[in-house]
Amino acid sequence: MGESETLTGNAIKSLGLPRDELVVATKAFGTMSETKVNSQGQSRYHLMNELDANLKRLQLDHVDLYRLHGFDPVMPLDDVLATLNDMVCSGKVRYVGLCNMAAWQVMKGLVISEKNHWSRFESVQAY
Repeated sequence: MGESETLTGNAIKSLGLPRDELVVATKAFGTMSETKVNSQGQSRYHLMNELDANLKRLQLDHVDLYRLHGFDPVMPLDDVLATLNDMVCSGKVRYVGLCNMAAWQVMKGLVISEKNHWSRFESVQAY
């Protein structure tokens, strides 16, 4: 529920390192509230709200890498990728990545991103 980000944010702050000397990554997909209906998945609503919550917990204005933590079969992949691209364009995210996705899902995402001139997956966290 974000506790690791809170601890990480506190550690970053206590170290006093310049932000440009850090590479910070986080990810989104899982349930972040037991009571809120839209607190999981890869809807635009959830991803945008969760990014703001990530940044608040980390006490940062941007993350260097934002990963999708799995494939959401409910959301069209082009909608998810458009949201990620908007996050990069906003300056809150530098690069996007993924974990726990099948090769065909990764390739489909790369094709959609290339076709639309959107930010593409730059990182894969795999087993």
